[in-house]
Parts: sequence; C-alpha cells; structure tokens
Amino acid sequence: MPMKFYEGAKPGRTIVVRLNPGEYVMQNLKKVIEEANLSDGYIASGIASFDECRLKFAVHCNQPPEFVYPEWKNHPLEVVSIQGFIADSLPHIHVVISDQHGAYAGHLEESRILYVGEIVIQELVGQVFTREPISPYLNQIIEKKHP
Repeated sequence: MPMKFYEGAKPGRTIVVRLNPGEYVMQNLKKVIEEANLSDGYIASGIASFDECRLKFAVHCNQPPEFVYPEWKNHPLEVVSIQGFIADSLPHIHVVISDQHGAYAGHLEESRILYVGEIVIQELVGQVFTREPISPYLNQIIEKKHP
C-alpha cells in the first residue's frame, strides 16, 4: 500500500481529561470519545502515574505478526509520554513508562492510574480519518477486536 498524506484537517475542540486514582485509561478515553462524539483527533499531551499497565509490542518482523504483552501489577510507574491518534472514534495510544530500573515503551492495552493522569486531546475536523490495516493479518486482528 503506498504512503498517503492528508490535508485540510483543522483543529477543533481541545478536550482535557483528568483521571483519578483507580481509574482505567483506555476505558475512560473510549468513554470520553463516545460522550464527546469525537471522530478524529490526536493525543496532544499526557502525563500520569500507573500502578497497573499492559503494553503490546511485536517480537519479530515477519508475517504473520506475533506480539508480547508485558504487564505490571501493583508496581509504581511514571508515565513519561502518552501519544496517539484517534481515527473513526478508535484510539491508538502509545506510552513511555519508567520505574527505578529503566524505561519501557509500547502500544497501550490498558493501565490504571496510581495518583493522577492528565491527557489533552486535540480534535481534528474537516478530514475523515480511517484506520486501514497494512496487511491481511492485521485486518484479522482488528476485526477480532472491533467486530
């Protein structure tokens, strides 16, 4: 599939999300997206601390893809960065987290707030974005997650 680029999207609303101890990030972001009727946008900024986190990353470059899902439970993590894109109301979020041993980065599956989370979402209007799988294997994964 050839590269694409889009022009014409303009900034719309800026939505600030404050998450409190015990709240789940992805669950609440999906709720905000639904309640705000947000179709397209990006995560402009985000910081937080987690006590639970599950990431996803690929283990090789071959097809079909294979992923690992490292998890931390009852483990304090500082969130250095949260970034992502929202297309067709579906969030795709990546994070960089750290503890006293090092930093880890990956696709965010879910996490729980330890102390506080602050995430800024910038809406994009005037251009419709869709998530297009780059391989038939990823298409199968997306269809399983979003029937």
